[in-house]
Amino acid sequence: GLNDQQPRTAIGQAKDGTVLMLVIDGRQFHSFGISIERCGEIMGEYGAYQASMLDGGSSSVMYYQGRVISSPTTSTNNPEGRRLPNAFIVK
Repeated sequence: GLNDQQPRTAIGQAKDGTVLMLVIDGRQFHSFGISIERCGEIMGEYGAYQASMLDGGSSSVMYYQGRVISSPTTSTNNPEGRRLPNAFIVK
């Protein structure tokens, strides 16, 4: 549902061409997640004029400077996470 608190991933673009990426952890003690509506609000607060939701849950992983900086959920509690068939890579 639109108001369910879940892990979320979104990508958007500001009018100047800046690409915005958002990963929100969820289903965990430190983060319950956010609603789809709130995810859209956050993207707007950072200047997105267009944005799209991507898969959430264990597919939501943010990796930066050689390490995972998010806390993705996994259905099996596998500390290595799960294999992802695709990703956005920014250099």
